[in-house]
Amino acid sequence: MKRLAALFGCYLLLAAIALSALWFHLNTVGDTLPHDYYHMHWGYWWMRHALTEGVSIYETNHVHYPASTNLAFHTLSPFWYPLWAPLEPLIGTISAVNAIMTVALALAGLCCCLLLRAEGVRISLALAGGVVFMLTPANLFSAMLTNLNYLGVFWLPVCLLLWRSISGQVSDVRLGVLDAGVRGIVFGAALWGMLLTDLQWGLFSAFLLIPYGFWTLIRAVKQKQHRNPVVRLMLVGMVAVAVVVTLLWFVGPLPYLLAYDTGSFSPQSIDKAVGVPFPQGLVTRLDPYERTLSYGWLIVPLTVIALVLWVQNRKGTKRPVNGVSLQMPLWIWLGMAIVPLVLSVGPFVAIGNQIVSMPYVWLHEVLGGVFRVPARFAPIALLPLLVFVGRVISDRAGKMPSQSVRWKEGRGFWQLLVSSAVILVALADGSVFAPMPVRSVVTPYAFYDAMRQEAHEYIVLEIPVAGGSGEAWVGDFPAMETQFYGIRHEKRMLNGTFARAPLDHFWHWLYDDPMLAWLGQRRWLEPERVETQLR
Repeated sequence: MKRLAALFGCYLLLAAIALSALWFHLNTVGDTLPHDYYHMHWGYWWMRHALTEGVSIYETNHVHYPASTNLAFHTLSPFWYPLWAPLEPLIGTISAVNAIMTVALALAGLCCCLLLRAEGVRISLALAGGVVFMLTPANLFSAMLTNLNYLGVFWLPVCLLLWRSISGQVSDVRLGVLDAGVRGIVFGAALWGMLLTDLQWGLFSAFLLIPYGFWTLIRAVKQKQHRNPVVRLMLVGMVAVAVVVTLLWFVGPLPYLLAYDTGSFSPQSIDKAVGVPFPQGLVTRLDPYERTLSYGWLIVPLTVIALVLWVQNRKGTKRPVNGVSLQMPLWIWLGMAIVPLVLSVGPFVAIGNQIVSMPYVWLHEVLGGVFRVPARFAPIALLPLLVFVGRVISDRAGKMPSQSVRWKEGRGFWQLLVSSAVILVALADGSVFAPMPVRSVVTPYAFYDAMRQEAHEYIVLEIPVAGGSGEAWVGDFPAMETQFYGIRHEKRMLNGTFARAPLDHFWHWLYDDPMLAWLGQRRWLEPERVETQLR
């Protein structure tokens, strides 16, 4: 536990350095437009308000009033609320969210490192792999946008590690039905936490957990001592599914998901689905603070090198004595990365003068255009690639003879030197010291605090009027930032954003509503009609 705490502390320090611009400039957020930090902060205030008032956190008319919005598909990310709730009264919501982002990045590095170590990767490579996974451009981009829901990438190695441990225990030990059920409850609780971070992690994790789960079943079949492991593994899986469904129903969004009118979605057009730029995004690190996601300088070139080394040495690889192992074959790890890697480049790529349609087009159509940023598949491809590269290089390093007497005598020093160099290369690839551009949040005004003290129920109408759903919006994004003031005045309002909110909640503000269109500077004043509405 001491080593684990020390390791987490190291990654926490690196995460704080990566987000140092936010920590050294409090009351700031990433400097980019469009930006939706305000609805993430408001969401945590709303959860506290809803729990205090005894109402559901998944239904509200506090924004886009008088419409009542179903928040089942909104980026609410309740998983982080238990960390925000005790910190916000002490250090304010900006610093509390900064702390969440720092912890999330550190967890990504730590959990990736633990998975690599479990798969037999050398400690120096595992530490470096954790750095690469933690500082992937998708994570830093999410931090710049305050997208806490997308900072749940650590769930991928957590779920793989949990299932690895469970499948090993179930397959190698004669566990009873009760013991298998307990493990199913633990795994189901982890999946529930992952889905409370964001529902999209269910989609992301499927590309890793499904092939990994099938392999563990095959491994269980190969156990010649008895056949019960397959039955017990299936029992664990069924218990986990039952736990997830039960928790999502009673402590989650499942009832609201089933009640959601999916016909109200405003899907994004395929031409706006941004992928990793091909081919430069696969072999270089593009600036995530310029809204461009990539894989970095290391992982794809190293994968090619590792693939060559693996093919050369494959014939000399020894199989485990009993024919089975907790380590999944390298070709499966490599295969797991292919689909998310292909999806991450987006719907179309240019090869010469030809525009080629990619498989993401099919996924976009199947999901009705709700999933908007295919480049976010990059971390899902990155994790199995890190395992593949780490294991191949570790195996090769273990077989290299020590030719030098000096190397043998000073082996500890040289290993430390090599480990430090590998980690420094990973830090350089992660651009850990590259400053995030920041800007101040909206100016705080004392009269919002005075409004909170008033017992009257009224609607706060900010001017200019603006609102949106993430897929479509009316007005300018800076005008929507006034949703941030809802944390202070705690009244209902119009201005603001909810991901995947129905268009009819705000689209009439554009031109159809004489008063709101005029207050949004989109329509000339018609005094009689506006006066009637105001009265």
